[in-house]
Amino acid sequence: MSNSVAERFLRTLRDAEQSRDPTRLAALFTDDAELSKLTQDEPRRGKAGARQFWAEYLHSFGKVRSQFGKVIEADGAAVLEWEAEARLRDGRPVKYRGVSILETAGERVKRFRTYYDTAALRPAPVAANSAQAAPRPAADEWGPDAVRPTQAGGGAASVEQINRETLPRASDGRVVDPKQEEVRDTAG
Repeated sequence: MSNSVAERFLRTLRDAEQSRDPTRLAALFTDDAELSKLTQDEPRRGKAGARQFWAEYLHSFGKVRSQFGKVIEADGAAVLEWEAEARLRDGRPVKYRGVSILETAGERVKRFRTYYDTAALRPAPVAANSAQAAPRPAADEWGPDAVRPTQAGGGAASVEQINRETLPRASDGRVVDPKQEEVRDTAG
């Protein structure tokens, strides 16, 4: 992944998640790009569609952070396995996972498709008795420990290295632990 389109996409997505600005991410797409996801009837098209797609993604959450597992690149395409931790607009923390497929044209993304577990993003069920907790999904083989980063060869950046390099940082350069940040957020 030596400065490939997929590597630039991973880094730029991380920047967009931190800044909540889709501009640089949308710039990675071609003028005739097509972006689609499971919950959308029609794909978004062109650079304006790419900006709209990513703005909708970013604004679906209070906070979001993606971690990438396996990345496979070949012949103008890349497949990215990922897991995201987010805080929904209603304040609920969620984890969800999926796969995104990039088709490239030169140094840009021509087609982006993403497939993910929509169950975690559904509105919280309202319990008949407010003291009753909402049911939690059962653990499965796709848990957080199931996705492992691939090792890069030949001096190229690995997904693990990109994940480390793009950790959120305080103004003094210290790594900010998002889990600690969540604890502070919920403690008030």
